[in-house]
This record gives sequence, C-alpha cells and structure tokens, in this order.
Amino acid sequence: MENLRKIRESHKITQADLAKMLSVDRTTVVKWETSNYFPRASMLPALARILDCSIEDLLCPKTCSKRTKSA
Repeated sequence: MENLRKIRESHKITQADLAKMLSVDRTTVVKWETSNYFPRASMLPALARILDCSIEDLLCPKTCSKRTKSA
C-alpha cells in the first residue's frame, strides 16, 4: 500500500477524513500507509472509489507511477 498516502494526499484528504469515510480508526489508515498492515479485501473497492483510482493503483506502486507520469 505504498501509494495510498500519495494518492490520498493528491486528493487533499486527511488520514482522519479517510478513516471517517471508511468507518475505521485513523491509526488503521496510518498502519495501511506504513505498509505494516493491509486493508481487508472488502475495503479495497471503497478505498478505490473514494480516492478515484483503481485497486491496482493501490496495490501496485509501479502502475500508479506510470499513470501519473503519462497524465
């Protein structure tokens, strides 16, 4: 989940706001962003929808980098 922070920040969403949108604690988002933990598979579609990206963007850092550079 290396890209989660970059994608979240690019949308100007705070960790607290994202946590509230997903009904999780802010520390959960911190853990996801530091790659200590991964969200449950059932959370990935909501994360992608909120951050306007694909699940692949969240899971595959190289894919997101290529899309950002070409955009």
